[in-house]
Amino acid sequence: MISQKLSLFHAQKHNQTSFKVIVNNHSISPEDKLKYLGVLLDNKLSWKPHVQKVKTQLSRACGVLTKLKHYATQSVLKVVYNSLTHPHLNYYYGKV
Repeated sequence: MISQKLSLFHAQKHNQTSFKVIVNNHSISPEDKLKYLGVLLDNKLSWKPHVQKVKTQLSRACGVLTKLKHYATQSVLKVVYNSLTHPHLNYYYGKV
């Protein structure tokens, strides 16, 4: 089974047409959002899916820190903070 994704980018004013793509007798269906180089994009090239994903990951990290603050030292909390939040916040900072 071939695992491929197809995304159609279009402006909000245009209707997305329905069509079928077949490669080597395998149908490839269009996706509403696509992950490319670690960034989630929807078919309107909006950042909304990516921002939502990062927001969810950071919320989980805050939950872990909240639970750990009663049991861990400040230096351990800093290590956990840096390992759980910084990769999501600084992913593109060094790529420019």
